[in-house]
Amino acid sequence: MTEPRTVPMPDVQTFLLPAHAYLLSMRDQNLPLRRVALDDARSAYRDAPQTTAHERQVARIALVALVGETLQILEDLAAYADSFSTAPEGTAFFAALTRYNAFRANNFYAQMKKRPPEYFLDLLGLRRGPLRLEEAFVVDPPFTDEELAAIDEAHGATAKLVGKHLTNLADEWRKYRPFANTYKHGLLVANPEDVTLLNDDGAEVDGIVVWQRRRPGAEGYGHISPPFKEMADYLADVAKVALDVLDHLVDSRLRIFELIDLRADGSWKLKPLTTTPWQWWFDKNDLSEPSRALLSARFRIEFA
Repeated sequence: MTEPRTVPMPDVQTFLLPAHAYLLSMRDQNLPLRRVALDDARSAYRDAPQTTAHERQVARIALVALVGETLQILEDLAAYADSFSTAPEGTAFFAALTRYNAFRANNFYAQMKKRPPEYFLDLLGLRRGPLRLEEAFVVDPPFTDEELAAIDEAHGATAKLVGKHLTNLADEWRKYRPFANTYKHGLLVANPEDVTLLNDDGAEVDGIVVWQRRRPGAEGYGHISPPFKEMADYLADVAKVALDVLDHLVDSRLRIFELIDLRADGSWKLKPLTTTPWQWWFDKNDLSEPSRALLSARFRIEFA
């Protein structure tokens, strides 16, 4: 049996129990509600009649609403992930989430391409700086060097996939953010019979354009071009990826609590690590077959 390293444990009543409750609320309330809201927004666009010009205009508004729902999920993901690295010293992540910062999501996604693998390992709760998660818990029998190497490989593969998803989502955030802000903060719809949008060459633009504020003239930001059905399907797929990433990040943190026996009186006791406390998620070719075999045998799990 390996004895855990001495790691200062946060206070149970002011940190661990509230953190556990918050993560459970994310898993059992926030995420399911976001999935329902996304389905509603997608259905509202899909079911909108588009026979007349007026109906097509209403359908385009429904598409902008779908953009808003998609970007709200990306904003939730950014706020949650960012709270672990930006919470002031001595402040729990869930307390940091209560402080609104209008630039939080922008800053989070702007830095994504520069993040090293260690950042994603910390974000997933697989490490905390130089401390490996398994070093803080009771392991019986101890891991062999080969098993530790396989665990590191699985951790690295998971961090790689999460990093890839977040980098791709950063591009979607940048691309659609103005449309989402328009829907959330002030949607002004122009009747296409009264207003014609032109590009720099003077040609008519058939699409959804966001007018830029505080410009010397009437300027539009990009546009969403027809066919719109493909765009709606694409946005829904982007949102589902973001939900899957957020779901994984929450679950990865929740699994840590399965190794701690928390009591309402503030006491706690470590549980032996018998099954995997990690939620691995990776592309098939990013974990070698020997490592799969070692981890399957040690934890009695099967990889999909």
